[in-house]
Amino acid sequence: MSETNERDQTSSAVWYFVGATFILTVPNLMFHDLAWWARIGFMLLGFGVMIAGFAQWRRELTQNRRSTDPQEPDGGDGPESSPRASE
Repeated sequence: MSETNERDQTSSAVWYFVGATFILTVPNLMFHDLAWWARIGFMLLGFGVMIAGFAQWRRELTQNRRSTDPQEPDGGDGPESSPRASE
């Protein structure tokens, strides 16, 4: 298996979304007599986990982009090649 396939399969953001799905659906499926305030609490918790999943997903995407971007060659337009850098 290539390195990119292994990196794609180690995503943990998907588990946030799975957890949010269960948090949002279980109270309606299993607890029919749950009070309205508890249902709202479960909804807020589910949306909070979903937002955390989006944050984790974005973190993983930026990390993958950084690791796949080619590095700039040394001795080009960087500040260390300017005459002022040696002063």
